[in-house]
This record gives sequence, structure tokens and C-alpha cells, in this order.
Amino acid sequence: MMINQPLPIGRRRYSRTKVLFAGRFYRGRQAVECVIADVSANGARILARSVPDGDLLAVLEIRRYGMFPGEIVWRDDRGAGIRFLDSPHRVADAMRPTLSPLRL
Repeated sequence: MMINQPLPIGRRRYSRTKVLFAGRFYRGRQAVECVIADVSANGARILARSVPDGDLLAVLEIRRYGMFPGEIVWRDDRGAGIRFLDSPHRVADAMRPTLSPLRL
């Protein structure tokens, strides 16, 4: 599988990049090891055995880039989608060179 490949934007506001990054997902005191399957300046798709139920606020640790507060926008039996709470510009800057800088 190729990594760091842009995915089509479709209806999305920011292009996604397919990656395979190790990570950890935190919700409250619970931590779940996960794999980040794709990222954008606005969010990420994680693969995990279980995503804790409950409130939607969470923190995604992408070991390569740091901690990103977010909210769970969907979940299924394979993982979840996280929308980052930081500005897309801050996320793109933090994840350089995986994500291209955003243009105003």
C-alpha cells in the first residue's frame, strides 16, 4: 500500500492524504492504540478495535506530529472519523510535510 498519497477531495473541504501512522486515541482517561489511515487539515480517519462510547470530545495523538484535540463525527466497528478542533492552518503547519501548506 502506498502512503502519503492525496485522495480525491469530492465534497470535502480539504484534501485527504492516505497514511499509515501509529497513534493513540484518548477520551477521558481511556486510551486506545490506533492506526491513522488518512488525514486532512480538518480531521483524520482512525482504525481501532474499539472507540469508546460517550461524549464526543477526544484527543488524537499522532506520534509523528503530536496531540490534536477533536470530536468524533462518526464511528463504526472498524474505527472512527475525527474532526480536529484546531484551525486547519495550524494542523497543516504541524503536519508538514505530510500535508501541504494551506493557501489563503
